Amino acid sequence: MVVVNADMSISLTRGDRVTFTVTAEKDGQDYVFQPGDLLRMKVFEKKDCEAVVLQKDFPVSEATGEVGMTLEAQDTKLGGVIHRPRDYWYEIELNPLSEPQTILGYDDNGPKVFRLFPEGRDLEEEEIPPEELPTVDPELDLTSVRPVQNQAVARAVAELCEEIGKLKAEFSEWKEGQEG
Repeated sequence: MVVVNADMSISLTRGDRVTFTVTAEKDGQDYVFQPGDLLRMKVFEKKDCEAVVLQKDFPVSEATGEVGMTLEAQDTKLGGVIHRPRDYWYEIELNPLSEPQTILGYDDNGPKVFRLFPEGRDLEEEEIPPEELPTVDPELDLTSVRPVQNQAVARAVAELCEEIGKLKAEFSEWKEGQEG
């Protein structure tokens, strides 16, 4: 899930790829980005602008009124696995090395929020080799030490119930024969 809102807050699931465009104004006019311009995006801990958790540069290669910026999946895996949404703040600077100008960031409307939603943890290949993944038995087996599918358990219980029903019926017939 990725959402870039009208206020330029960004919400996405941790580990997702996001692309958005940025425009700028200079002296009240739309700015035309030039080859050689550089946009730098910094994501930092909420309420701690010194705690940068992601910094990525986007060089401009042609004159344009807007620049597409893409954060890849590995870029948005900030920190460890999270279990609830986590808010960061972000800003985008134009030419941070030569003439730094923040074009998107904290303003009269507050911070620009970069919200991550939880994603399930992926197992790394080296954590569990395929040959060590558990094998699940499709049938009950008195000698197996592997887990069993719950369908196999349900079938076995149903078969036992059926067998008990037959034994009850036979016992009732036998008992009637003894009394008669």
